[in-house]
Amino acid sequence: MHSERHAPGRRGSHRRTARIGFAALVALAAAIAPGAAHGDDFPTVITGQAALAHPAGKAVVEAAKLLRAGKLAAVKQSSVKEVRDEWAALSPAECQEEAERARERAPDPAAFEADVARVGILTVYGETATLRVPTADGADVTAMAFVSLEAGKWKVTGGPMAFEPAPVETVPPI
Repeated sequence: MHSERHAPGRRGSHRRTARIGFAALVALAAAIAPGAAHGDDFPTVITGQAALAHPAGKAVVEAAKLLRAGKLAAVKQSSVKEVRDEWAALSPAECQEEAERARERAPDPAAFEADVARVGILTVYGETATLRVPTADGADVTAMAFVSLEAGKWKVTGGPMAFEPAPVETVPPI
């Protein structure tokens, strides 16, 4: 468990960080998505089995397998130039820390692949895309990843990352 790394009283900080990270990733995707400038036919939404069969979906599932195996470096080195450059600029200690964090947050590859085939939503904005797996009620996301097209190939630029659904707050009976 990773709770022993947190100071007393900070037990939920990992979830808050994940939620903040998710919100930042969504905001970043919205800001850089070029789809709005391309006309009425953008973005393209691909769901379920078709999302899994799409080259972007395949790249994300492969990245999930690598991340779970602790191979973040392989994911980063096969990404777009900007991501490769950022990775190369990190110290070995920073790379190790990032790899451990990515491994902990990576979805189980088999379950992720099945979830993408069942309910995955791949939204393509020209040369960028997001792949997300919604919760059963569609109100939240259980996993998400970002990809970009470079030299004709879809490459993972962020994630995949699993998210814990927000706990349902209940009020004790009076």
